[in-house]
Amino acid sequence: MNARVLLLIALIAFPLAGHAQAFKCRTPSGKVEFSDSPCAGGSQTERIQSNEYISPERQRQAREVQARNSSEVERIEGEKAAYNQQLQRQQAAYARADAEQARIDANKKAAENLKHQQDECSKLSRRTDMPLSQRAALDEICGKPIPDKDRFDDCKEKLARASNSSQRAVIAASCTGDANSVARVQESSRRRMDSPEPEAPAPLSIIKNCNGATCTDQTGQRYTTQAGKTVRSDGKRCHQQGSAMYCD
Repeated sequence: MNARVLLLIALIAFPLAGHAQAFKCRTPSGKVEFSDSPCAGGSQTERIQSNEYISPERQRQAREVQARNSSEVERIEGEKAAYNQQLQRQQAAYARADAEQARIDANKKAAENLKHQQDECSKLSRRTDMPLSQRAALDEICGKPIPDKDRFDDCKEKLARASNSSQRAVIAASCTGDANSVARVQESSRRRMDSPEPEAPAPLSIIKNCNGATCTDQTGQRYTTQAGKTVRSDGKRCHQQGSAMYCD
């Protein structure tokens, strides 16, 4: 017998099992219905005993079906709970993997930004057309790496727009997060003003043509050699190494 039919029988049987009598009703169309009260309308009523309505064997079968169904429901619920736990573990693993990848990407970006900052600082430190206070402020900022490229670029722009050393010192302190940067930038600016920049070395002279004891370099300067001594046309003493001429 179909399990659903048995279960339906069980659901019908137990509410009626507690009554002493039940009624079997046959409608004018021939349909049979069961009720715990006399049939209404034009139905034919037959009074029957409870054990005639659903036998003990049928009740036992219905209870077995109900027990099996309950066991199946428990099994399905258990599998569902296990599946949900597995799904939660997978989602947690995915979340950890995403977080780790985000950390790796952030570290990579920070390293790239620091490399950019180092390159920029190295390039800017060689500029001689920049105000001394601006260079001092940049030195302070470059000494404390800023992983955020946009923030570093913003600091450079602010320094370029500043009109005096005090403003640049404050900007350096803001960019580095160190209030002591103000005093260091101002002190560095004063030292640089007291110590002028060293003169750029003179360009190297390359001998291009010689006629006896007289030679000329690429700029047209003349060099005369007498008694083993070479003198340039401006009176400076020189010595030659290969094609290069070095003068005092």
